Amino acid sequence: MKGRWLLFVGILFFSFVFAVDAKIIEQWQKTMQYGISSQRIGVIKAIKDSKAVEGYDLIMKALASDDNPNVRGEAAYALVELKLSNQEPWIQALQKETNSEVLRRIAFGCSELKVKAAAPLLFSHMTNRLEDTKESLLVATILRALGELEYKPAEATVLGILSNYQYTKEVRGAAAVAIGSIGGSKSVALLKTLINDPAEVKEVRMYGAYALGKTKAPEAFDILTPIIDNEKEDVNVRVWGLAGLAFLSGPQVGEKVIQYTRSDNILLRTEAIKTLAKIKETRAIEILKYKALYDPEVSVRKEAKNALQTLGFDLNQLTNTTQTNTQTNTATTNR
Repeated sequence: MKGRWLLFVGILFFSFVFAVDAKIIEQWQKTMQYGISSQRIGVIKAIKDSKAVEGYDLIMKALASDDNPNVRGEAAYALVELKLSNQEPWIQALQKETNSEVLRRIAFGCSELKVKAAAPLLFSHMTNRLEDTKESLLVATILRALGELEYKPAEATVLGILSNYQYTKEVRGAAAVAIGSIGGSKSVALLKTLINDPAEVKEVRMYGAYALGKTKAPEAFDILTPIIDNEKEDVNVRVWGLAGLAFLSGPQVGEKVIQYTRSDNILLRTEAIKTLAKIKETRAIEILKYKALYDPEVSVRKEAKNALQTLGFDLNQLTNTTQTNTQTNTATTNR
């Protein structure tokens, strides 16, 4: 009986995901038109969770024109999760939006979905709020988005923000990340100075280390490795420097990252494993297999398995290896 019920539920879900009933769509439309905000948010979540293509237009319309900021914010996150990068609703939303939290979500969405046409509008929103410390979170989010969208016209402004100590650490840290993408080799000297300045705030130094890698400048490796290797350095700066190596090329990069899979520090070890996956370092397969099976930290074992999957390794083979080792250990114990 239980098996039949599960089969029925599975068929019902399958049918709902791939062919939404016309009556349900009609109800969604009416709710978005006449319902209260919590009901409209419920519709957005239902469309998102079921990936009902027939309702995507309702979410896009809500982002651009719903009169409730909570609904617009929910729509923004739903579009990100559904990976709907249609530029028109994002542009329309940016042209009209005034709520800071919704703008932050829109900026995040434009960054995640690479809505390049949104960059000039985002830049305008940022410069209008730059001097308001209450808007630091929004400004920081937009700065990161401008970096991801590689909006070159913002370069001079971003460099100015990064060099100006009057701005908050969140804003300057975000400017550091952004300049790594849009400043290129021009920003290397400034980033190097900031990273090596012991009086500089930690957030700017750690994001600066990451940004230095993002410049892809050949000299970035020689600047970052002494910082990563310095055991007296703040571990967060070292971790972000290690993450920055993922953007560089050359055999020495993989060798350095592999070295840190043996670090006693969990943060460094975990970041090294993530970076190996990002740089597609196949020389690390055996190391990652070992980490996936025997590392003392559950989180590290999980990350190693994720890395192996990214590198195309079949985790079923890893399971077989575990079973073989277990059987061998049992047999040895019984002797």
